[in-house]
Amino acid sequence: MMWLRRTACLCSIHCILITAVVIWSSVFFYLSFSLYGLQPKGKDVNEQQTLALNYEQALLNLAKVKDENEKLRKMLEAVNMMGRKKLTMGKRDSYVKINSEFKNKEERVNREKNETSLFPSSNGFSLKHELLSLLGQAAAFKNVDSESWRTNALANISARFQNYFDKMQNPDDCKAAKILTCDLNKPCGFACQLHHVTYCFIVAYGSNRTLVLKDDGHKWNYAANGWTTAFLPVTKCSFSEIFKPNEYAADWGISKHYWDKRIVKLSIIDSLLHPIPYLPLAIPRSYSDELLKLHSSAPAFFISQFIRYLMRPSAVFAKEIDRAVKKVPFNKGPIVGLHIRRTDKINTEASFHDLTEYMNWTENWFRIEEYRTQSSVKRRIYIATDDPEVFNEVTM
Repeated sequence: MMWLRRTACLCSIHCILITAVVIWSSVFFYLSFSLYGLQPKGKDVNEQQTLALNYEQALLNLAKVKDENEKLRKMLEAVNMMGRKKLTMGKRDSYVKINSEFKNKEERVNREKNETSLFPSSNGFSLKHELLSLLGQAAAFKNVDSESWRTNALANISARFQNYFDKMQNPDDCKAAKILTCDLNKPCGFACQLHHVTYCFIVAYGSNRTLVLKDDGHKWNYAANGWTTAFLPVTKCSFSEIFKPNEYAADWGISKHYWDKRIVKLSIIDSLLHPIPYLPLAIPRSYSDELLKLHSSAPAFFISQFIRYLMRPSAVFAKEIDRAVKKVPFNKGPIVGLHIRRTDKINTEASFHDLTEYMNWTENWFRIEEYRTQSSVKRRIYIATDDPEVFNEVTM
């Protein structure tokens, strides 16, 4: 009832305003015609004086009408503001209502799990296996037509990228080349820092510059001896030798002024004021036709080329990798790798996930593989984790 009364009140206000506007319009037209008829047409002096007085009175009336018009305008604005305020309150109420659908956090989490699951529990056991079977059969279609041509084509593109990077990162004259410097030590974890350097590398590629790590990455907080402890140098140009006398690195920018600077330093992506057009998910136009035809995720393939170049292992690290690979029985069948990150990530950037969640998806993969190969597949998993307690959860 209160809402109805408020609606009726608003309607009444509108009716009054409309009536006032009509009256004002009538007065305006009346005065306009009156003024039109006040033009002197050879009348005597007394008549002209009378007309002059009437003219002055008409001007006063017009001034009053103008004031009334201003009042009407303000009243209309006030009514419109009431309508907008009511709409805003409606949105806020809807938001509260949505949250109130869940009795507690656990109920909300369970609902989200069901909504995001590939196989909702309500669909039943048979539907899950039917879907897995279809996925397996779809994966088997690639055996009908040899995949070697696609693999070879992508390998060729990858080789072209790597060759270009090698030339780009090793110019003939480091003191004449255009340089982009990047500080390796972004205050975050290893993967985050690798993403940061990759972003710097992509910007260097897009702006036709050579990427040079600040201090050559020697002060990397992940290794006492710096970047080259694990990976090959990103360039032959030394950070200390790229500068000419009295030369310094200018801050990065996108205008022609910055483009002409020989050495620029790139800040972390979080602090960029202007978007850079060639950052992900952008890909070079010169490669777009090929990549879109050959790869299901062209941006992912493009980004991977930069990471591949950056993560070329040093001689010492390569030996460690080979030693670890020999311990894994890759020749005995497929192995599902699980990266289970916990410790510092829990309740900060991620929530806790029990091992059974990982194993459910692992089992789905093995079932699809069995449907694809039409044969039994032995379950093998490789777990990489920062939490030793995970191994106590494993049941074979």
